[in-house]
Amino acid sequence: MSTDSESLVARPGGPSDALVVGVPPHLYARPLIEGLDREARVRLERGETDVLAERFASGALAAALLPPLDALRHPGGRIMPGLAVCAPSDARCERLLCRVPPQDVRTVASTSRGAADRARLVLADAFGVLPCLAQGKADADAVAVSGDDGLRGDDAWPYADDLGRMWSATTELPWVLAVWVTGPRAPIAELRVILARAAQAGSERREELAREAPERHGVSVEIARECLETAWRYRLASD
Repeated sequence: MSTDSESLVARPGGPSDALVVGVPPHLYARPLIEGLDREARVRLERGETDVLAERFASGALAAALLPPLDALRHPGGRIMPGLAVCAPSDARCERLLCRVPPQDVRTVASTSRGAADRARLVLADAFGVLPCLAQGKADADAVAVSGDDGLRGDDAWPYADDLGRMWSATTELPWVLAVWVTGPRAPIAELRVILARAAQAGSERREELAREAPERHGVSVEIARECLETAWRYRLASD
C-alpha cells in the first residue's frame, strides 16, 4: 500500500498539523480511545469499520482501530502490538443470527462486509464449509451483526450464536475484535505513547463508560458493565 506521508501528518505549524486517527463509534472501542479527542496532535475521524478500512487504505489515516481481517488486507499497514480489544470467549457484540442451525448455513449477509467475512471465517473453521456472501438479508441463511447492534440482541431468529464463543471453542484462541493498525510512514513512537495514554484513561473510566452506555450506545448499564469489566480485554499477548 502506498501512502503519502503528508496525508498523515501535515508540516509543523500548518493548519492541519495533526495525526488523523480513525475510530469506530461502538462501546467496545471506548476504553482504547478515551481522551484522544483532547490530544493536541490528534484529529479523530469516527466511522464504521468498513468506511475506516477504506480511508486507511487510501492513506488518509495515520492509524485506525480495525478488526484484524480489515487490518491485514493492507500489506503496508503495521499492527501495533499490545493494545487490542479481545474476548476470551463470548464477544457479546459479534453475533450470528440464523434461520437454520449454524452448521447448515451456506449464505451470510450483513450491513457490514467485514462482519460478514468474519462470520464466514468462523463458520468455515467450525464446520469446514465457507458460506457464500448473500446479496441481502432476505436471501441469507444467516445475518452477522456487530458493534452496538450485536449487544442489543434479536429474539426473532430461531438460532443465534456468538462468534467469539464459536471461535474460541474450535481454536482455543481469543476472539480479537479490533487492533490498532498504523500506516507505513506514521510516527510509531509518538502514536504508541498517545494510544497508551488513552488506554490508561479508559481503564480508569470503565464504570463511567458503562453509565453512559444507555444514552450513547442504546445498551443497558448492566450489559455494558459486564462487557467492559468481564467479557472484553484490552491487551493482547504477543504469543
